[in-house]
Amino acid sequence: MLKDYQLEWFENNLRPEQSNRVVLAGGKGPISNADISCYVLTYKTLEELYNIDNAFKTKVENCECVFIKPNLTQTPSFFEDDEKLDRPFSNGVNTSVFACQAVVDFLLENDVPNCYLGESVVWTSTTHDTFDECGYTELFLDYGDAVDLIDLRTTEEDVEVGMYGAVNEIDKPEAQLTIPLEGDFAVTARNTVMQCLKNTKFENKLDKLIDNNLSFTLNKTIEDIDLFISVAKLKTHTQMLFSGAIKNRFGLLEPPSRRHAAHLRIDPLWRNQTRYELAISFEYLTTLICNLDRALTTFFEKRKIGQLDIIEGGFWALEGDGPLWHGHERRENVVLATYNNPLAIDTIATELMFTDIAPSDTYQERFKHHAAAFFERNNLPKDSIAFTTLENDLYNFYPISFAQKQQLGESDLSKIGIWMYDLDRTPHYPEDMRQGGLFLSPIPFKSIASLTHRAYGVLFEEFPDLRDEKIVVVEKKARPKHSS
Repeated sequence: MLKDYQLEWFENNLRPEQSNRVVLAGGKGPISNADISCYVLTYKTLEELYNIDNAFKTKVENCECVFIKPNLTQTPSFFEDDEKLDRPFSNGVNTSVFACQAVVDFLLENDVPNCYLGESVVWTSTTHDTFDECGYTELFLDYGDAVDLIDLRTTEEDVEVGMYGAVNEIDKPEAQLTIPLEGDFAVTARNTVMQCLKNTKFENKLDKLIDNNLSFTLNKTIEDIDLFISVAKLKTHTQMLFSGAIKNRFGLLEPPSRRHAAHLRIDPLWRNQTRYELAISFEYLTTLICNLDRALTTFFEKRKIGQLDIIEGGFWALEGDGPLWHGHERRENVVLATYNNPLAIDTIATELMFTDIAPSDTYQERFKHHAAAFFERNNLPKDSIAFTTLENDLYNFYPISFAQKQQLGESDLSKIGIWMYDLDRTPHYPEDMRQGGLFLSPIPFKSIASLTHRAYGVLFEEFPDLRDEKIVVVEKKARPKHSS
C-alpha cells in the first residue's frame, strides 16, 4: 500500500502533460542474454519516446543525417595481466555495440538514410582499434554505406597522449570546428572558474583556464547533421560521481590534450590525490563540461539540430570507482532516453542509481548521511560552521545545480514526466527499475572530497589539516573481476 506522499509523487510524476519526458525501459527476468537485452531495451525506449514526444517524432520524420556518439573509453584488453575479456561487446565500461545497433535500426526503419557513428580514443588505443575490440567494425560492416564509423580526432594519426598531456599533436584544421560560449553563459563561466581557482596553485594559469571554458574545438562532422544522438553508459565516475549524458559530450572536445587538461592533472584512478586536489578538480572539470555542453546546445539550437540522449545499462552497468575497469560491474537491464533535455535524463539516472523511494529522499538527502559519517570518522565537531555548510550545500549538488544554471535542461523532479516500461511488472518509482541495491559510490564521494563546492573554503579554513590528507582510491591498476 502506497503512503500518501508516495501516491502524490506517483500521480504527479508518472506521465504528466509536460514537455520534459524521460523514458525508462527495463526488466529483471526474461532477458538473460546481454546482447539481446541491450538491443531490445534500447529499441523499446526509442519506440516509446517516438510515441509520446511529438517533437522527437517530427525530427525523425524529417531527418536526413544523424551523428551517434557512444561512450568508448578503455578497451577490454587494457589491463595489467593482458588477459582477454570473454565478452568484450557488452561490459560495464563501454557503450554496448548492440545498443547502438538498435539506434541505427530504429533510424533506418524510419527512413533516416545516413548515420555517422564517431568517437575519439587515444590514450589506451586508437579509435578504430577500439571500434574493432568493442565489435563496432564487424557489426556495422553489413550496413554498408548507411553507417560510417568516424574517428573524431582532429590531430594526426600518430598522436601520442600521455597521462598529463599530449605530445607531438599536429592539427588537422580541415577537420576542426570552433564554437564559442556566448552572452550571459560566458559571464557565468568566467566568474565560476575564477571562484573555483582563486587562491589555488592554478591561479597563475587562470587566464588560460578561463579561455578553455569560453571556446571549444570539435570535429566538424557535427556541423551538417539533423540529429545528434548521445548513447552514454550507466556508470559511476570518481571525479563527477556519475558519467551520464552531459559528461558524454566531453568526448567531443578536441584535441585530446584539451580533455586531459580539464582534469588539471588530477586523476584519482592513476595516483592518490589529496582531499584539496580532488575538490578543485571536481569543480573545475564539472564546470568545463557544463560550459562545453552549453556552447554545443546553443550551436545545435541555431542550426535546428535535435539532441537525443540515451543512457545504456542494458545489461551491464558500473559502480564504485568508475568510469574505467577500477569500478565493479553490476547487471542492470535498464535503458533511459529523452529528447532535448540532457539534464533531465541525468537527474533521473542519478535517482535510479543512488536513491531509495522519492520524493523526500533525493540523492542530495542521501549525501547528508555521508557528511555526518565523515565528521564522526574524523572526530570533527558537528556544531561547526563547516558541518552546517556541508549539509546545506548538499542540496545543490554541483553537477546538477551548475548544469541547471547553464540551462542544460530540467532537474526539478516535479517537472519531469517519467514513462516507465518494465517487462516483468508495473513500477512505481525509478528505483523500482534497478536490479539490486543502491549503486556503490566512488571512494572520493564517500570521503566528502568532492560532494559539494561552496563548502570547500569553509571546511579547509576551519580544519586546515584536511587539505593535505590523501584519498586512497587506487592500490593497483589491474581490472577487478566482474561480479555475476
